[in-house]
Amino acid sequence: MRTKGDQAAPQLSLGWIFRQNRGALAMALLWAVGAEAAGLLALAAVCLAVVWAIDGSLLAQGMSRPLWLAAWLLAAILAKGLGAYLSTASAHKVAFEFLRQTRSRLVERLADMPLGFFNQRNTGQIKKILWEDVERLEAFIAHNIPDVLASAVNLILAAGLLLALDWRVGLAAVGVALGCGAVYGLATGRHRNLYEQWCEANENLNAAMIEYIQGMPAIKAFNRPSRFFAALGKAIDDCARLEKELVAKWYWPMAVFTVGSRAGLAAILPLGGWLHLQGELTTGALVMLLLLGFHFGSGFLSLLSFGASLEQNSAGITRINSLLAGPVMPWPAEGEGSEPGTGLSGRDLAFSYPQGPEALRGVDFSAPPGRVLALVGPSGSGKTTLARLMARFWDPDQGRVLFGEADARQICWPRLMKQVAFVFQDAHLFSGTIGENIALGRPEASREAIEACARQAQCHEFIAGLPQGYDTRIGDRGVQLSGGERQRLCIARALLKDAPVVIFDEATSFLDPLCEAQVQDAISRLCQGKTVVVIAHRMETVVAVDEIILMDQGLAVARGGHEELLAHSRLYAELWAAQQGAAVWKIGQGVGPADRGGRILQKRERGYV
Repeated sequence: MRTKGDQAAPQLSLGWIFRQNRGALAMALLWAVGAEAAGLLALAAVCLAVVWAIDGSLLAQGMSRPLWLAAWLLAAILAKGLGAYLSTASAHKVAFEFLRQTRSRLVERLADMPLGFFNQRNTGQIKKILWEDVERLEAFIAHNIPDVLASAVNLILAAGLLLALDWRVGLAAVGVALGCGAVYGLATGRHRNLYEQWCEANENLNAAMIEYIQGMPAIKAFNRPSRFFAALGKAIDDCARLEKELVAKWYWPMAVFTVGSRAGLAAILPLGGWLHLQGELTTGALVMLLLLGFHFGSGFLSLLSFGASLEQNSAGITRINSLLAGPVMPWPAEGEGSEPGTGLSGRDLAFSYPQGPEALRGVDFSAPPGRVLALVGPSGSGKTTLARLMARFWDPDQGRVLFGEADARQICWPRLMKQVAFVFQDAHLFSGTIGENIALGRPEASREAIEACARQAQCHEFIAGLPQGYDTRIGDRGVQLSGGERQRLCIARALLKDAPVVIFDEATSFLDPLCEAQVQDAISRLCQGKTVVVIAHRMETVVAVDEIILMDQGLAVARGGHEELLAHSRLYAELWAAQQGAAVWKIGQGVGPADRGGRILQKRERGYV
């Protein structure tokens, strides 16, 4: 069966970029060649004016020669400008299309990756690849490639004219420049590892900055800016230290190359002057050699910039390819695979996080339509992991998750996502409008349908009080809303999606008691005829569900109704007693049953009981 995961993403390389855009880049090259040829014609006009001025013939025929040279020079300058513009425009067209395609490929690849991949990579690394590395490649294609093509043409034409005017002077000028270029290449080639270290330090700096900014409320609340700023300061210092090392090891070869690119003039002047005194070189030829020598050096300086950019972009392409080659979850192609049935079940499920301990082993569950299944247990027992296997955020290492009789791995992505609505404890909203956030699962939904679900989720009233109502933009991650408001919007989103399977991760944890009772009524209406899975941290919210599975250390250690588990499971009874004791605890109260229950629970989680 053909799957999305079977489609290997083509790897990027400079050769691949050239092959994919050969037509547009060929046009950019042709216009660059024309621009450089026009530049040399302008140089020839200047040279001719200097020669005629020296031998006194510039005004021999009145103003005809100066006017003729001025027209020649103006035409050459205009042709050079037009060629440079068309070359740059062609290259930019390729660059912007490459930018769009590459970012789209990366985003699509990220969407196909299991969540475990994001647990192993920090946000700074991914952000650097998606933004900085791709953006740098755009600049490389749009600017560096046309520049280096123009410089290559410039060097070839200038070197050819130097050798044609006098092969001895030409060899001296070209030889000095090539020698300096070889020194630069040998010197900088030894420091590639240092550049890679600097790139890694940049990724760490990005991650530290993001963590510092996102964690600012907690940092201020606990008065710990110094600790977190120390981590950010270390990242800044590491980056600065490596930048200084790079400059210290690269500045002298760069200086040699920069000076050497102009050193050809130092060879042309004495050698050309001596040949002129010997009568072997005319005045016009000497002037032209000097002007060409300066022009030749400018081309070499452009190559210096290209070499540094090539080094940076080669490392960037390696990082982009590492993301494109990342693990993906195989999915049947759209329209293929199995049709999902009704109900949700799991058989002999086992799962381990990458480089982590086993999180689940031998877990079975069954949630038919119209029934509510609750997952309870101590922190770290595997509740959330099991729920995320149900929604296929990860694939189990062993066993199967079934929608009816269809394995979740054999259902194509669009079909599977229509089956499940997930309300997270950490309500995540996007920076669009409130209406767009509610309609995330059904973008085509009408405003009337959106408002109806918002009313059921008890959020229409606060939305109506906002400046633009449902068209109000709510900021990055919904930061302009309270925790309860964000959670009610996520519940409205699940109501609107109307999926046959609904998974709640403590969906009412941020609500006040009155609003919670109202939302619970809305959830009850949402769940009618559906398969519902609830991850419960407050056990009193699930006493009336159809079945409770008690999780502990990755195992389903008990299952049944509330009264049954209370009577036959010691761990369940301890959890219940601890929460009931906590419910009546008051500030200033001493150690009591709730405190002792909490300590018993901690000991059990750590394996002491």
